[in-house]
Amino acid sequence: MPIQVSTPTSAAELRALYRRTRAHFALAPPSSSPRSPPAAVPPARVIARPARRPRARLSGDTALRIVARHFRLKPEEIAGTARPRRLVVARWIVMHICVTAGGYSAAHAGRLLGRDYTTVVYGLRELAALLARDATLADEVADLMQQCLRGVAPAAAREGGA
Repeated sequence: MPIQVSTPTSAAELRALYRRTRAHFALAPPSSSPRSPPAAVPPARVIARPARRPRARLSGDTALRIVARHFRLKPEEIAGTARPRRLVVARWIVMHICVTAGGYSAAHAGRLLGRDYTTVVYGLRELAALLARDATLADEVADLMQQCLRGVAPAAAREGGA
């Protein structure tokens, strides 16, 4: 049974191609190597690899620094253990930016701030509820995310200093 050379257009076609490829190599004569595909078929169309997580587009340190300047805090305060509400919300915003715009996992964002991934998941959930209630904060977070993606510190914070 020959292997199709066309590019699969759906997940079902990709699974079928994968099954056919495995069957082909399992039934191939012993003289052919099971590690190398037939010469007529490009390797990219024979082997399906799982999609990788997108690489982080921004540095977590950049997000931490920009959010700290916006709230006129020090990055060490946000990453610290104190729990006043304004520090906690700033921490949640850094987590949110790292996970949504940076492509970080909850565990990676947690390591950035010295927290467990479950704390990050909780913070993301709480911030989502807070943003749903407070449109002004939602606009601030969107602006901070854009600044982090550009890697630019807010002008007001640069002038006033933190």
